[in-house]
Amino acid sequence: MTEDMLLEAVREVLGRYTEVPGHQIHAGLSFEDLGIDSLTAVGVVADLEEKLGITIPNDEALEVRSVGDVLERLGRHLGLEGGEAGGTVTAG
Repeated sequence: MTEDMLLEAVREVLGRYTEVPGHQIHAGLSFEDLGIDSLTAVGVVADLEEKLGITIPNDEALEVRSVGDVLERLGRHLGLEGGEAGGTVTAG
């Protein structure tokens, strides 16, 4: 998986929780900007874990407050360089 593919997966899942168009979702947005509260954020992370076939430790999942946070944590668990979307490093 590339980091761009990860961003698309995040956009797809966030699209289920918000009315913000996917192309407007980027790492700089907080979940608050998207109208996502902390309880909903846990659901977002759970949906992404299922979609990507990974598990994020609960303590890390509870720290997610922005699109950038979720990209960083997912990228790290997928083995993507830098842990954020924007590059083309593939996971193993």
